[in-house]
Amino acid sequence: MRSLHNFLEKKLNSDLVSPTINYDLSLLKKIQHFTEFIFVLLILYPLKIFGYKNNIRIYRAIFGFLARLDPFRKRATANLKMVYPTLNADKLNKIAIECWQNLGNVAVDFSYCRALYHRTDFYKIEGQDILKRLQEQNQNAIFFSGHIATWEIFRIAAHHSGTDCAMIYRAFNNPLFDMLARYNMDYGFAPVFQKGSKGVKNMMRYLKNNGNILILTDQYFSKGLDIPFFGRNAKTAPSAAEISLKYNLPLVPVFVRRDGLGKFIISIHNPLEINKANTTKDQQVTLLLEKMNKTLEKHIQSYPEQWFWLHRRWKGAF
Repeated sequence: MRSLHNFLEKKLNSDLVSPTINYDLSLLKKIQHFTEFIFVLLILYPLKIFGYKNNIRIYRAIFGFLARLDPFRKRATANLKMVYPTLNADKLNKIAIECWQNLGNVAVDFSYCRALYHRTDFYKIEGQDILKRLQEQNQNAIFFSGHIATWEIFRIAAHHSGTDCAMIYRAFNNPLFDMLARYNMDYGFAPVFQKGSKGVKNMMRYLKNNGNILILTDQYFSKGLDIPFFGRNAKTAPSAAEISLKYNLPLVPVFVRRDGLGKFIISIHNPLEINKANTTKDQQVTLLLEKMNKTLEKHIQSYPEQWFWLHRRWKGAF
């Protein structure tokens, strides 16, 4: 396993994606991670001989089949029932299956990101003027989104539009998967930070040097604030709102959605604004988080099958 670890680290061609988390694992856990990793490689990479779009078709079919099995569909269905209590069972199951198909699509997209980086013919941008305005003002920003479609496509498109954007993400529990993910997200133009104290410090240093950052804000955060999301309180990380307010950085919603096989539309929205009159800093953070969650809600409601309903977003609710 160590030789595989060293090989993958050498494949990372810059220090933009260097890890900041140390894995202290038992021998049994290392064997488990190695087995999982080899299994995924044997499934995912040999199929590349069929090409990008055929890979998408294959993986959507495989994940769609898995989603028809109750154990795989259970969590997505439970989340959907909680959000859409009046929706009939057939429609709920349809969205849950499509959510799994989207997950298969995401797996393929990420394995092709380094190849897609060299192309500009697979996406369209709505709100290009917003990026242009930020560039003209020499204003860096915090872009926020969720696990919707293949969110990473935004960073590729933004770069080709003249805006380099870093990202902070939650490291995989399996360090081999994590190295593979960092390799696929390394295009040589902006860093990728792992969540954690060291990663956050590096991110803050990058922001202070006029960098842009993409933050996904739709996951459960145990130390977060209880902010309404689809009518229920959800533990929401306050960092994006706190940094935006502290350093007066625009908080810009961006969303990626699928527009056919291997095609995407990226929508960039105006920065969020709140009324700060007669409010404390804590109240301003809460107001901004509420607006962020509402913005996420609106997009997810329009394209529910493209959101990751498998998250335990309302942990403890069921």
